[in-house]
Amino acid sequence: MRRGAWINILFSFLIIISVAMMISWLVSGKEPGLHIAFTVLISSFLCGLLYFLNIFIHPTSRKSYKLAEIILYLLYLGLASPAVLIKSPILILLSSASGFLLLVVFDNSVKSFFHSGQAFLTVLLIASFLSGMVIPFLFIAIIKLISCIYYSLTADTLNIYLSLRILRILLLLTAGFAIFRNIFYSDPLIICLFLSGEFIDRILFYIDMNILYIESDKNKY
Repeated sequence: MRRGAWINILFSFLIIISVAMMISWLVSGKEPGLHIAFTVLISSFLCGLLYFLNIFIHPTSRKSYKLAEIILYLLYLGLASPAVLIKSPILILLSSASGFLLLVVFDNSVKSFFHSGQAFLTVLLIASFLSGMVIPFLFIAIIKLISCIYYSLTADTLNIYLSLRILRILLLLTAGFAIFRNIFYSDPLIICLFLSGEFIDRILFYIDMNILYIESDKNKY
């Protein structure tokens, strides 16, 4: 994958984590640490600068989606930042909604078949994990697991990325075992392993969808 795709992956994943924290806060009342929330927001902002600069330098034929991404991201950032500071339930709700809509636009900006690495599934899985909602987590995890196995058996890149797919499945199973045993949110190692698995899944999404340089028309590069 080219540099533009890596910027896209990192930017979208940071947004996924940030929105998941807001949704988790909304549904469970578990407040994310101020330093953690702002670290993710600031990191996403820095990646966002590179991401949108890349769009400016390499114009895409799907301009309407990219314009929507810019508007929705600025809206999300403008709502999430004060929500974390003043802890307003209304702002938490609005930022969660705008962030989720942004992730839907991210997925719709590429023509893709159902994949476990899609943003809307990933944000729901992370939010349920952080909230300690076992049943929703297991339900979404099973859907993701089925998708992972399907692509492991059918993807054109099977031989090249098989070990990465196996690692992704093992990390998902580890997270499922941890949340089932109620040891998920108290162990930073489990959280890191879980998020690593979701990041790998996001990478595989771009690989399986053949998104080599998402900001440019493929036939130009």
